Amino acid sequence: MKLQCDPETKRHYVRIQVGKVRRRHWFSQDEKKAERELKKLLRDIARGAVAVGPTRSAVSAYPAIGSQNDMRLEVLAHAHLEWVERNRSAATYKLRRQVIRLFVAFMGPCMVSEVTKLKLSEFYDYARAEHGRGPNPGNWLLRNVRSMFRWAEDWEICPMPVRKFPPMTSTPPPTKRFVDDEVKKLLERLPPGNFRDLIVFGLITGLRPQELRDLRREHIFTDGNQRQFIRLEMHKTAKMQRVPRPRTVPLSIEAEEIVNRQLEQHSSPFVFLTEYGTPYSADVFRRKLERWCTRAGIAKRTPYALRHTYASVEAESGVDALTLAQLMGHTDISTTARYVSTTQEHHRLLSQKAAAHFSRLLEAPAQDNPGSPTGEHVPAGGRKSESRSA
Repeated sequence: MKLQCDPETKRHYVRIQVGKVRRRHWFSQDEKKAERELKKLLRDIARGAVAVGPTRSAVSAYPAIGSQNDMRLEVLAHAHLEWVERNRSAATYKLRRQVIRLFVAFMGPCMVSEVTKLKLSEFYDYARAEHGRGPNPGNWLLRNVRSMFRWAEDWEICPMPVRKFPPMTSTPPPTKRFVDDEVKKLLERLPPGNFRDLIVFGLITGLRPQELRDLRREHIFTDGNQRQFIRLEMHKTAKMQRVPRPRTVPLSIEAEEIVNRQLEQHSSPFVFLTEYGTPYSADVFRRKLERWCTRAGIAKRTPYALRHTYASVEAESGVDALTLAQLMGHTDISTTARYVSTTQEHHRLLSQKAAAHFSRLLEAPAQDNPGSPTGEHVPAGGRKSESRSA
């Protein structure tokens, strides 16, 4: 068992593996002290005083935390990033690692309990000035920091140092969807071919860009009515479910035609290929769509705009939020609400429907009973109720 030193925190550690369980065990920054702690750990493992098997709580991986109600911030950061790497996507881990490392460097060596609301506010101001992007700069950094502290409290590692985080700006971002005129211009400019099929397929299925790029022959199934559908065993929200369920996406007739046309053109396991016969990468997909948006004379959009457009069109056509969440593969309806970006024309039509409803009520004549000249209500039996007063 070799003692190693982390280059960022300067803390020593060893990797312990018993059966299929492998994790880091942290020691002091001082090398000689770390060697003594390692020898003691080996003696404890030999006599069974330290459990190395799988446990419910993440605290067991950091035994120094169990007897205290606090810990060093960099140790918590390492614990959290290890968990994110095992339980979240590679993209989420990459983003979270970037934010957490930036936060730890900004705070410097400190304990978790030393993180105050004032310090978080200073970090937020720094993030907005130096690492801001979009209409709400810095928000994404502060949200990731908050996620780390919430994770630590949920796993009973340490309590959240701040209950109420600094308020963040909430300027609504510009719509990401294509409006109808933009879709028309884009499709008129795109020549028939593989990329045009990819764009249309994204618009009429609402698949995530990664799901579009990674769509394979093995994901296409046929039901008992000879209609095709997509079945994805591994998808973005599968890891967030206690019992992972596959995501299914029914295909319209137009979507079936696109799939069959693409599969007839090549023998690759992927459905959509570039003109070079290779699968699309995220960068190639994005840059190619932006180029065609420019050629069509419309604002540049990323591939996720196809998914936003699908959600908006479905919502405008009357699909309820629960059904739309199922179609889009969301586990939370609030996530679906962020994708729906209805147009001003849609709002005007809804307002017109409400106005027409009340106009009908105002124009309708009063339904007075002809047997009651005073306009008093007469029960269905024809006799007016008598007063019981003496």
